[in-house]
Amino acid sequence: LDAGVHATPAHRSSMSPSDCWPPGASRPRPGMASRHVIDDAFDPRDLSVLVAAAKTSMYALRGSDGEASAAALGRASEGILGLDAHVAMRRTLRAMTETAHRAVHGVHPVVPGVPVEGDRTEGAHSGDDAPTLRPVGAIFTHIVPGETSGTSVTQSTPIDAHGYWSPHVDKANVPEYDVSAVLYLSDGDGVDFAGGALHFMDASGGWKTVTPRRNRLVVFSSGEENVHAVGVVTSGERTTLNLWLTRDPRVAAAEDDC
Repeated sequence: LDAGVHATPAHRSSMSPSDCWPPGASRPRPGMASRHVIDDAFDPRDLSVLVAAAKTSMYALRGSDGEASAAALGRASEGILGLDAHVAMRRTLRAMTETAHRAVHGVHPVVPGVPVEGDRTEGAHSGDDAPTLRPVGAIFTHIVPGETSGTSVTQSTPIDAHGYWSPHVDKANVPEYDVSAVLYLSDGDGVDFAGGALHFMDASGGWKTVTPRRNRLVVFSSGEENVHAVGVVTSGERTTLNLWLTRDPRVAAAEDDC
């Protein structure tokens, strides 16, 4: 999947379109029909600051599988990454939130900016009738090759342990998640790392793959329509910023944490 809007497979029948959060929701979750791949929407200087911080500060958090993660909301990251990276992260998360909201609700342009006056694009919302999406979770992730017995969930070689590569549904892990967003801070295809692509299960049980690219944002709804997995990193260093959004203000992160 390259830059653009891509249709999501039909919703699986095991969960209602409103899923389970908030309880008794009467309107479908936002963004269920499409996946969005958006390139070059963020300040590359902030991305460079974050990559440099990951290389020097994340080693103490790394597990045997090669993954190191740090909470990205609140002030916890400041003590791990330093003030400059913390500021760059907060700025990037705000831009990711705005970009994801615009993508999901069909507001143009998708890249953060001033809304086009008089825009009447089909599917666009003024904001009055569209649920506001607010951050509810975020992690900063740095992955290097670790101890695994396989290379990819999309290939026939089995992986005999649970890890970051395991297929999963975000909303099944955290019911409050409505929309997921992954920002690549480094290039795949052997440039900065090999492996580590984002794979979506399609309707037939096969996989659709997003090519990793620096400054590429992938936005998708968090429910069962988007079973996904990350390929095993086989060389180099994969750095991403991962954000989850909710339409329920009662469970959203405090504004001071975003």
